Amino acid sequence: MSRDDYDTRLVELIAELRRCRRRGIDQLDLDTHNQRPIAALELERLAADYAISRGMERRGRTPEIKLLLRDGLAAWEDENPRSATLIRDLFFGDSTGTVTKRAGDLLKAAKHKWRVNDDRGFHAMCDAALHDFAEFLIDWADASRADSDAVDPDSITRRPEPTRLDKADPEDTDVEHQQITTGYIRDRDRFVQLLAEAANVTIIGVTHEHLAVWLESALALKRAATHRPDAFWNSLHIVFLSEKLLEHINDERPTAPDRMEALRQRRLGASYGRRSVRAFLHHAPAARWELYETSYVPPLFGSLFEMPDGSHVIHMMIRDPQRNPRDQLYLELADTTHRYFGTVFEAVVRSGVEGGIVPVGTPHGDRFSWSAKRFRHSVLKDGSGATGWLPVVLVVTWRSREGQAEPLFQLRVPGLAVRELDRLSHPASYLYQDDLLRSPGNPVLTAGEFGLDDVYPANAARRRLRWDTGVEPLGEIHPVTTGRQLHSDKEHLFFFLFSYEFPADFPLPRSAEMHAVPFRDLLAIRQNQTLRQAALLCQSTPTPPKVRAGAYEIAALNLMLDGQIELGRRLVSLLGKRDPQLRDVVEELTVAEQHTRQLTWTSTDREVTLKGLSCLQYREFYRVLLPLYAKVGVPGAADHLSRLHGNEEHRSAVARLSELYQDDELMSRIPVEL
Repeated sequence: MSRDDYDTRLVELIAELRRCRRRGIDQLDLDTHNQRPIAALELERLAADYAISRGMERRGRTPEIKLLLRDGLAAWEDENPRSATLIRDLFFGDSTGTVTKRAGDLLKAAKHKWRVNDDRGFHAMCDAALHDFAEFLIDWADASRADSDAVDPDSITRRPEPTRLDKADPEDTDVEHQQITTGYIRDRDRFVQLLAEAANVTIIGVTHEHLAVWLESALALKRAATHRPDAFWNSLHIVFLSEKLLEHINDERPTAPDRMEALRQRRLGASYGRRSVRAFLHHAPAARWELYETSYVPPLFGSLFEMPDGSHVIHMMIRDPQRNPRDQLYLELADTTHRYFGTVFEAVVRSGVEGGIVPVGTPHGDRFSWSAKRFRHSVLKDGSGATGWLPVVLVVTWRSREGQAEPLFQLRVPGLAVRELDRLSHPASYLYQDDLLRSPGNPVLTAGEFGLDDVYPANAARRRLRWDTGVEPLGEIHPVTTGRQLHSDKEHLFFFLFSYEFPADFPLPRSAEMHAVPFRDLLAIRQNQTLRQAALLCQSTPTPPKVRAGAYEIAALNLMLDGQIELGRRLVSLLGKRDPQLRDVVEELTVAEQHTRQLTWTSTDREVTLKGLSCLQYREFYRVLLPLYAKVGVPGAADHLSRLHGNEEHRSAVARLSELYQDDELMSRIPVEL
């Protein structure tokens, strides 16, 4: 090849790389009313020759160009790591599969990563890197072809070329002859198999109520096949429908001919789907999965599987409103040469927003103001050291049966929760950014500050009850008070407490895991929790004397209030000592804890040993919950409250506990939960 021919190829390749970078590497074949596929003849030829030299199946130009660039960058990295990393940032970002970020977003992220404030300087740096990479790519790809002259191009399997309905008319649409497989959703084995084999997955569904189970099965298969206990998808994108959109889906189930009942079931399924998927993903690498919410009806429902060999398999549902979800038909087919289906899936992901944005701020008295935002999956991580406050609503739920009130608690089990498992809690939820937008009096602007009597916390409380029941709560939700929960290793929580009475005959869905708990059982559950926490405190790592004294005082006061006065006094008397007497106390605490354990059953008939109450409800049991239970008529609550108020020592203990629990310096340094 002459120098002039080489220079011509180089100039053309640089121009093509620039065009591909500006469009986005996975959007090269996008063909819409205002965009046409990118012209990249030189890059396409290099990629095709490289695929043939590798003896690979021909998969179309975009997968082949991506393979060429990824492998080329990996080879170039040995001699020019800095420029190779920059080009990878511009084309792929941190993606190892389908690139879902827009080209402009990749450019901004690269500029931020490389800490270049001058636009002209950064673009000059990118141009120089592209020039050097283009030179390398020509030589490297040509050398790869020369090394494999023995490969017969005709022996390579090629994807069939699209045929035209009328070849004489260049305006006709390309028509590809696809092989389509059909099946039913109830045959989940095929779906799980595709999940297990795929490297990158995008899923668009209505409720996703069974998805967590299928993901768990697929991940077990993937890890067994790869012999890697940490194996996971390179990327997993799951799109949920917004709550409002659920009202406009036509899937009137045969078991629910009434439209409102169908909507209730749909809401329950979507609520369980969100929580169970989040629980499944809680321990997964955060950089490899995203949950999205779309407010628009997607053009299709189904899954896009990108396989390790670069092929794309489409699993598309055909929804029949008169069939049960498990009897819906699916079509399985390969994507088109120009990735029509893949482009649609990516457009749905881009139109969605990452689900669950939590405001972060500071409480001021009984009000909360926020100035930052964090994703739901990144907050309240044990040991994160994250600072700030998160707003939370807590709804104290109860119902009246035969003239007596029954507190209703949720059992926090895997699939519904990721923290404080096997504990009881009244329904609770973060306030999300969307809750601050959904006010009739404030339909556009986001509230920057709000209090207990404002509409935003109440909206969030009603939303939480809709999640659990599938219907709009009947009657009033009453504001009660606010509360603060301090942590030593993560964000603090600011609670807005409400109370709500369920109608006596309201059918609580089994999936909500809501149970009536008699007051005497609540006292026993709390006592067991107090004993266990005190034993753990005695065995915890040493802390400064002031911190240890405060922690022991908290434990002793709780022991006294829960009927273990003598153990509480002995605990305080042994403060700071590590001798046989302390070991004796630990043994007594442990034995008492074992004898007071409480068992319950889940809706799936799994026996659970209860670990107590959720944190704030444990800490504020005597100051907030007990008076509220007495007020609504929970049997035994008024008598217990009267005895507490009639005992000066106990009354002082409640006030002192409240003071200690709000001591930021103390609570931030106690190594165990109290």
